[in-house]
Amino acid sequence: MSVNIETLEPLLRALVASGDVAYDWDLGGDLIAWHGPVASVLGASTSGRAGSGRGFGAQVHPDDRSDRLLALARHLDRGEAFDCVYRVSDGNGGYRWISDRGTAERNGGGKATRMAGVIRIVDTFKGEEAKLRRLAYRDDLTGLPNRRRLLKRLDRRLRTMIANGRGGGLLIIGIDQLGMVNNVFGYPSGDAVLAEVGKRLTVGAGELSEIARITGDRFAVVLGEATPEIIEQIVERLLQILRSRPIETPAGDLRITVSAGWIAIPSQARSARDALAKAESAMIEAKRSGRDAAQRYSESQERRRAQRIDLAVADLIERALMHSRIELAFQPVVDSVDHSVQHYEALLRIGDDFGGMLNAGAMIATAESMGLMRRIDRAVLDLAVGELSRHPKISLAVNVSAVNAGRGSWIDRATELLAPHRGVASRLLVEITETVALVEPAETARFVETLHKLGAKVAIDDFGAGNTSFRALRQLGVDMVKIDGSFVAGIATNPDNQLFVRALVGIARGFGLTTVAEFVETQEEARILKDEGVGQLQGYLFGKPEMKRPWATSPAKIKTLAD
Repeated sequence: MSVNIETLEPLLRALVASGDVAYDWDLGGDLIAWHGPVASVLGASTSGRAGSGRGFGAQVHPDDRSDRLLALARHLDRGEAFDCVYRVSDGNGGYRWISDRGTAERNGGGKATRMAGVIRIVDTFKGEEAKLRRLAYRDDLTGLPNRRRLLKRLDRRLRTMIANGRGGGLLIIGIDQLGMVNNVFGYPSGDAVLAEVGKRLTVGAGELSEIARITGDRFAVVLGEATPEIIEQIVERLLQILRSRPIETPAGDLRITVSAGWIAIPSQARSARDALAKAESAMIEAKRSGRDAAQRYSESQERRRAQRIDLAVADLIERALMHSRIELAFQPVVDSVDHSVQHYEALLRIGDDFGGMLNAGAMIATAESMGLMRRIDRAVLDLAVGELSRHPKISLAVNVSAVNAGRGSWIDRATELLAPHRGVASRLLVEITETVALVEPAETARFVETLHKLGAKVAIDDFGAGNTSFRALRQLGVDMVKIDGSFVAGIATNPDNQLFVRALVGIARGFGLTTVAEFVETQEEARILKDEGVGQLQGYLFGKPEMKRPWATSPAKIKTLAD
């Protein structure tokens, strides 16, 4: 169908009234005709130079030009949708974020000759995204990075240390008996202690360090380019700074002590999570030894114990796979308004040698490290598809691990099972974690596209726990966002969590995505999440994972993903 801006006067009037700007781009002559308040969107000086594609392209922020040109090329050459967010000059030395959506007109030979589209300002949207990032990665009380941010930065620093052959340390500091301070003197006094500890650590640790508040009473200090001897000196100096003078609180001056555990990196840990776990283990040992002390992590005994546990768990999983003792438990996901079941999440259970079934959550890390996840994910997929085939009224969600998301063997098996049966595929939801999507976004997008072609849907799990921007979320093409449980827990009393959920839901709705909140345990949490616009809820309030088939007892309440 021919696209001609001049024949769309009613639509243009509506666009102008909304503040949007329409354009008609003659690709052959490289001339752009603008319709609407172009000066208010692009800036008076910039709009005067936007009469050609080349002139307008020069106003695009240098960091965004390649993305825009790639999106244009895919639309003009391949017919893919053109929907791009980028920055353009406002004519006053700054830039504005705009959303650009357009469609090409083609001649009889299929060549694009003109392009019509609409741009709108999305500065507010980008501001909300930046606010969400701040909420997700910064502790509001102390202003320090939080655990999520620390893990990201620590992994980057570890890679640099390994590449350069240099070392440093990770220190975990826990405030002794902070709970007693809260109970006796009140939470405002506890907050004052936390804020002051954060300040003293920031000043005392030095410029080469990074400070974070990782849990309620614990801080982390990453020490760069330091030998173990120097780290010991820094640790003792920090403990002395913290105990040297009282802290002013609403209840009066309080003296506090702390316990510390530390680890040399990367010699004792080569990943952020491993380093954090070991340093916390050493800190707990310091508390057990009497508090107000520091303890270095000792690998020998703990490592041997962990290796024995890993070998035992791997052997159990191997036997379960060999003897078909891999089964599924099912937890309902319900509509937030009427609590009708929308689908069930299929969760892995592993049979032991005595006829019992074990929750596999604690075994996943071992299974990944021992190379067993490919077989486990395939077994779960086979079981779920079999269940869907036998029960045409249900829908199921399955998780895919990092090792399989986008990988050929798993997607090949999914294609083999689902391609002949689109009725089954339309009732399957595949969940991938946010951190998986971040590693290879292009590969993840292809993975999502393949599943969509098969008829299945895809969800991003644990959203908010990583660093996915909303722009990246849209580019992945997923259907559903599952909000990380840390933002649901305590939402009734935590205004920051409420703000995060509210903003996320608003943006997800704009992308046409369904939102799900996990770990819902109280009626108050369910009410708040519903009022904030979350579409679906999951948690113990609505049902624990069960081995028995829930649809056998309540088939009337079930809806399918295809409905």
